[in-house]
Parts: sequence; C-alpha cells; structure tokens
Amino acid sequence: MPVLVGLALLGRSDALVVMPDEFAPVAATMPPIFDSGEAMQGMLIGGAIGGLVVGAVLARLRKRKPLGNISALLPRERREVKYAAALSIMAGVTEEAFFRLYLPLLVAMATGQAGIGFVASLILFGAMHRYQGWVGVAATTALGAVMTGLYLMTGSLWVVMLVHVLVDLNGLVVTPVLSGVLRK
Repeated sequence: MPVLVGLALLGRSDALVVMPDEFAPVAATMPPIFDSGEAMQGMLIGGAIGGLVVGAVLARLRKRKPLGNISALLPRERREVKYAAALSIMAGVTEEAFFRLYLPLLVAMATGQAGIGFVASLILFGAMHRYQGWVGVAATTALGAVMTGLYLMTGSLWVVMLVHVLVDLNGLVVTPVLSGVLRK
C-alpha cells in the first residue's frame, strides 16, 4: 500500500505497468530479452537447466540447508504452509514494487541518476535480509541484482514479481513440503 500511495502522490501510478522513462538510460545498457521468441525460449530453457544444476550442487554442498538462516520463516506444521505461501506472495509483490520501482524512481527523480537508485536499492535490499546472516545477505543481494536485470531487460515489474514469488514459494513451501519435515 505505501508504494501505491507514494506513486499516486508522485503522479506516477502508470509506472506499475510501464517502465518509467527515468530508467531508460540504464535499461538501454541491458540486452533485450524479448527480441525473438527463439531467444526467449533458449534463455528460459537455459535458465531453468542452469538453475536446477546450481540448485542441486548447492543443495549437495550445503546438505540441503538453505542459503542463509530462514528457519524463522519456514513452516513447522502442515497448517502453517498457507501462511508461508501468503508470505511468499506478499514478499514477492511488495519487495519488488519497492526495491525495483519505487526507491530507484525516487532517487532518479531526485538526482537524475537511475543507476544510483538501483545500486542504493540493491544495497538496501540485501541489508534488509540481514536476519539471514552474511550468507543470506550475499544470496539475496545477488538475487536482487538478477531481479533488477530482469526488470530492466523485460520492462515488466510483473514478471519480476512473479519470479520472486516463485523463488519464495520454492524455498518456503515446496521444499519443506517435499522434504517431509513438517509435523501434522
């Protein structure tokens, strides 16, 4: 809600569906992701395979422990899964709206430099996850950088929100449910 109010006060509610012009110089430095259907299919297939391989290697090296300490967020009982799912959805939508759109836009409007806004936003995004320890901060900062790049390449905040929700659902719902560690 604060992002919606802030955007309305700035007269920039359209930024939820159209990338702000202030971001154009930074977005122009990124490779376009939707040039052709073939390129997009290749990137999606490659990203999915790469993500599975990296995830499998990390899971093996870390003995299936998540990167960072997220134990306070994980459901302990089956009845808590719905809350973890709701948290995943809310975090994906609100964090992306704030850290990929609102904060960089505010900085860009104040300084004329969207790049400074994205860097500041990325640093704050990582710092916000300090409860996960240094490994979690590093992992979320890296993921935030990927999300920023994805936003700038696609021009769609909704795509980034969806990816964030899926990442969180995987970590907070799918993995705990499939691992069989939940109490009834």
